[in-house]
Amino acid sequence: MTEPIKLPRLIHIYIISLLIINIFSLSTIQPLKQIGYYSIRVLLISVFLIFLYYLLNGYYTNKLKFVYLFTSGFITIQALSFLINNDPGYLLFFYVLSVFAFIILSIQLKWDRNLLIGIGYIISFLIILLFIEWDWSPIIGARFKSIFRNPNALAVFIFGSLYFQILAFKKVRKIGLKIYFLIILSISLILLLATNSRAVFIAVLVVIVVSALQMYKPKLVKYAFWMAMAFNVSFLFIYVKLYNTVIGNLLNNFSLHIFNKNFFSGREKIWFNVWQHIEKSFLFGHGISATARPLNEAGHTSHNQYLQTFLEVGLIGFILFCLILWAIWKLLLDSQNTLEGRLSTSFFISILIYSTFELTLFQNNFQIGLIQWTIITIGINLFPNKNIDSHLD
Repeated sequence: MTEPIKLPRLIHIYIISLLIINIFSLSTIQPLKQIGYYSIRVLLISVFLIFLYYLLNGYYTNKLKFVYLFTSGFITIQALSFLINNDPGYLLFFYVLSVFAFIILSIQLKWDRNLLIGIGYIISFLIILLFIEWDWSPIIGARFKSIFRNPNALAVFIFGSLYFQILAFKKVRKIGLKIYFLIILSISLILLLATNSRAVFIAVLVVIVVSALQMYKPKLVKYAFWMAMAFNVSFLFIYVKLYNTVIGNLLNNFSLHIFNKNFFSGREKIWFNVWQHIEKSFLFGHGISATARPLNEAGHTSHNQYLQTFLEVGLIGFILFCLILWAIWKLLLDSQNTLEGRLSTSFFISILIYSTFELTLFQNNFQIGLIQWTIITIGINLFPNKNIDSHLD
């Protein structure tokens, strides 16, 4: 294949529509919630079939050889772990397989200017509705109340929406429309602050830092992936070890003063228990249906994508997962000559950091994960000569 996949406009709009409808699954309103869950299933099945169609019709490029190689290896280990553990989650296994089909398909898709602006408009309307619906009384110390079931869900959605708002702002040509998207960005940041989600605050900060590197020290950007992964691993172990120490107590008091939240949120206990369980099946994991919920009294998830992956597929699968991320990173580094490429790079690093604190990339949050993978893959420009309209004017 020497050119990107150009989906028929109606099919592309169909996929985008389902991506947005998926968010309804995070609603507190039952009919909307059910519609969102049905939408996720329909999207995953649809994407898998579309991916198979293009694969069978020869839409493959050598530039994706490492993505295919490491993804095939990861899925093989996942299947092996599935069989070893007599995992009952056949449908879940198919859905995760469909996410990888979505990732590879999205990497090869051509996203034109009008589609990206259209997503920006749709998201802007949702942001306006959220702003109107938000409970602002009392403003200080207000209890969270929104159509979203919790502040973290709202925060990560708004965070992802920033990507499309920025793209729309850059791509519209009329001054009035640029002002409109600036206003939407401002409203989004206000809502984001109101959620008080520390993980998303960190993610926004990472986007700013990586974007600054791209502008002023572009040669350093190539180290961002390794720095992010080093942080993820070191933070996991340091965070657990700091609990009930002098330094840990100082950090906890600082967090209470700034965010009115404990630095130690309970993740340190969950992560310790998850690791203890991982050691029982270190090489191949406990299967795709394994969760941290039975391992803690509150029934929480592991709140860490890397630990969760290790829990499911063990050391071998975890290494292959990291190699998939590295292969995607290499593709993004080759796309730094486009606005989308630079922005996706910044968000990719921030999503890697965010994944240290939450589970959003796969089955725990399909609705958020599919949007995050869309954000990451839009910026990959495999065919620069064939994708002129993605460049800055």
